[in-house]
Amino acid sequence: MQARPADSPPQIEWSKAYDWGYYDYGSSVARTGDGGYAVTGGTSPTYKGDRDAFLLKTDRNGNQLWKRTYGGESFDYGYAVIETADGGYAIAGTTESYGQGSGDVYLVRTDAAGNPLWEKTFGGPGYDEGRALLQTPDGGYLIAGVTESFGNGSSDIYLIKTDARGEKEWDRAYGGAYNDLALSIEPTTDGGYIIAGSHGVTANSSAAYLLKIDAGGHWQWDQKLGGYKDSVAYYARQTADGGFIAVGYDNLREGPSSVCLFKLDAGGNLMWQKAFSGSGTQKGYNVHETPGGDYVIIGMAGVGDSNSSGMRYESLLIRTDFAGEVRWLQTYGADRDVFTRAGTMTADGDLVIVGSTGSPGDVETWDVYLAKFTGT
Repeated sequence: MQARPADSPPQIEWSKAYDWGYYDYGSSVARTGDGGYAVTGGTSPTYKGDRDAFLLKTDRNGNQLWKRTYGGESFDYGYAVIETADGGYAIAGTTESYGQGSGDVYLVRTDAAGNPLWEKTFGGPGYDEGRALLQTPDGGYLIAGVTESFGNGSSDIYLIKTDARGEKEWDRAYGGAYNDLALSIEPTTDGGYIIAGSHGVTANSSAAYLLKIDAGGHWQWDQKLGGYKDSVAYYARQTADGGFIAVGYDNLREGPSSVCLFKLDAGGNLMWQKAFSGSGTQKGYNVHETPGGDYVIIGMAGVGDSNSSGMRYESLLIRTDFAGEVRWLQTYGADRDVFTRAGTMTADGDLVIVGSTGSPGDVETWDVYLAKFTGT
């Protein structure tokens, strides 16, 4: 018989803030083979300086081992980081320093010490951005994001497949007449992929959106979810039963947004959805399935009075059972605001989150924030 999961929230094992300049933001964290972590985001050394993408490598306790920056004289940012099969790293994001448009998808490949091996840009005359990244079984890369250069609408989901050297093999755009966006991509057991993001229903409203594609990027099915006011799916993954779980936020009511959890069957049909709300804005950025079939959500919550200056932002963790019923829900603060942006689950079931936090003594500057939670 499987042990009953814990019904009490996890505890913070450690938290770190990394201050390199004026604006330092963390957007993605990946576990590395040595037990440590790789983090990417954006860093700006001065108030007026343009931002660079960065790669931070830490040990298992979050201590900085090294940091590298990438980019040019304009705005450059890393949205997703992975450790590659050979022990190096790859970052996907956006660059205004290079390429041919107002912003292009930016792909940086490094060695194990963060030294760049090559950099590539993709896009057209409009603004294009890479938000999620995978290494494919053939050693190449798959980037998902948004394009204003190609497709049907104001912006469309943008998917780029490269070979192992970063040379484009194909790209595709998906979307309708309004704004569409991809925020995550994960592999599925049939060799395809599940993409999460948003779909423009009108010029002023969006639905949380899941798109299932095959290995060649061809459409298999899609599903629009949520209240069609301002709904986004930040992340989706396949579950042990062959279906899918997705998390994001939904404005189903007047007032601040709520975390929304969606469960779909293998064909993309909605089985149930749950909303988790509080006194302020709540958003879900990542969800993991536990060995026992529960779901653990990583997100952000505004706590306090949303109508006064008493509102502050903290990390949010939620654990539900297989039907989406809450086992525990807990926010975690610091002495400054914490804006969680992403997270990952470790091999032993602990959680690591990344985001940004206000710098001590200066409300106008931000540091990269990394924290580990045990006992989930």
